[in-house]
Amino acid sequence: MYEIATSSILTPQNGMNIYRGRTENTMWVNEIPRADSMDIGVKKDAEEILNITLKKRRSKSMLIAGNLGDPYNRLEEEFKLTKGALSVTLQNDFGINITTRSKLILRDLDLLSDLVKYTKCCVDVPFPAASQEIFDGMEGQGAFANPEIPSIQSSFQERLDMMAGLRAAGVPVCILMQPIIPELNDKIEEIQGIMKLGKELGIGAFDIGPCKTLLKKNSMDFFYNNYAERFPEQYKALEEKYGQCQELIPAEQKELLKAVRELGEKYGLETDSHVLSEYRRHYTNQQTGSQASLLDFM
Repeated sequence: MYEIATSSILTPQNGMNIYRGRTENTMWVNEIPRADSMDIGVKKDAEEILNITLKKRRSKSMLIAGNLGDPYNRLEEEFKLTKGALSVTLQNDFGINITTRSKLILRDLDLLSDLVKYTKCCVDVPFPAASQEIFDGMEGQGAFANPEIPSIQSSFQERLDMMAGLRAAGVPVCILMQPIIPELNDKIEEIQGIMKLGKELGIGAFDIGPCKTLLKKNSMDFFYNNYAERFPEQYKALEEKYGQCQELIPAEQKELLKAVRELGEKYGLETDSHVLSEYRRHYTNQQTGSQASLLDFM
């Protein structure tokens, strides 16, 4: 762990990354900001800086948490910086979209429920596969867990329970089936399996994104080494078809995207990534009579 000294907490796009680095044991990472991929950066004065920043804002908007590091990672259990940021967000009448794999988010259900009640809060939950074996390998759970990486991210069943807990509290949830990795979760049966689970949990949104994997140059070796170690047979097939390229596009991409649309209609799920992206960024305030979207009940 290292401390990030900063005078700013939000990006121009309202991204709020209190933690940076490898906050989970997935087989891919968005970035490796330091030589040690397991090192996590922390902005310990995040709550104070966020409060100052939001009080200066003339207009309210949505904050985005979780783009570069899970806000509910193993350090959050101790520092409670995300919890503090949620409190500040609520006090200043802003909304927030959170992406997390961790069951620790259920600790803050009271704050999340209040945000839904007064402004807006929605949670994106990564769930890459309906097959538990593929899920565990991609997420570094079960037999693929690394004892050197203490983690509080949730297992297959715990993640289902986490989404159920969020929905029971009235918090809108979207399932993220991202990234789509050739030879692993690029199967219609995986998509349908996740959608069925989402429907059973009362979730109304499913986002597959662009249906491909785009790797940053400094994380390519990390990804391919993990792929080869966790899924040796599938990796052999991948290497024969694609080699080691920066952008992996499934051969059946068009068919998969078509299946997402058709299955979304079947199960009553919003699957349009553009619509969902707009929803995440559209601020509403329940106290001033702002019009709610049907997706607020997803």
